[in-house]
Amino acid sequence: TAEAVGSLLSTTSVPDIEVLVVDNGSPVDLGQELVGWFVGEPRVRYRRLPVNLNFAIACNVGYADSTGEHVLFLNNDTRSGSDWLPGVLAHLRDESVAGAQPVLLYPDATIQTAGTVFPSSGGLACHFLTGRPYLDALPAGQLRFHAATAAALCMRAVDLAALEGFDPHYVNGMEDVDL
Repeated sequence: TAEAVGSLLSTTSVPDIEVLVVDNGSPVDLGQELVGWFVGEPRVRYRRLPVNLNFAIACNVGYADSTGEHVLFLNNDTRSGSDWLPGVLAHLRDESVAGAQPVLLYPDATIQTAGTVFPSSGGLACHFLTGRPYLDALPAGQLRFHAATAAALCMRAVDLAALEGFDPHYVNGMEDVDL
């Protein structure tokens, strides 16, 4: 979590970023260590949940505590290697875009997801271009998808409110696709 937050803060040019770390029931000593990483960093706030309430509720709590016009959901295992957030925010200037995500890469630089797609024959949503080289995602930069992964999803706060956040009935899968 400290690496995810630190890498985002050190690479972004967004001047008024607010990072809200939602601790979803980790041991108290781990939470205290996490708070220690960001002492004196005014852009980071910490919110502790006493028990793991699952992904959807933790995201909803984070959103409820946030103050910005946009909300970025970012998994704690992500690492920012470039200043990608301004490009994601730029997509949200188009009112027809409800959410935007960057291309997510595995540590070996292959694609984890360049979007979320639904199979034509039915079935569950799946990641687009998984396992492919990063360059394969470049032409996909302007594609529109019906869903995105909340591992790195940016939305307008008013749109998230209208949707009433993530559905807490989905546990460990499909929470973000349902949104």
